[in-house]
Amino acid sequence: MDHLPMEERAAFLGRLVEENLSAALQGLGREERATLMNSLLPAIARHFPLDDVDILGAFADFESPQKPD
Repeated sequence: MDHLPMEERAAFLGRLVEENLSAALQGLGREERATLMNSLLPAIARHFPLDDVDILGAFADFESPQKPD
């Protein structure tokens, strides 16, 4: 992946997550999803520059789902 330009790599990773996340989470309830997210957050924090991430901006247009997929 290191041969891809940054924009293409970001687009690829975004599509990978969007296209596979529902299938990966299928059958997990709210509590299980929260537990999974809590276990993933430390790994995410290690790999992303959190000081530069716009958390509030990322959720500005976010609509919470009524129930899990």
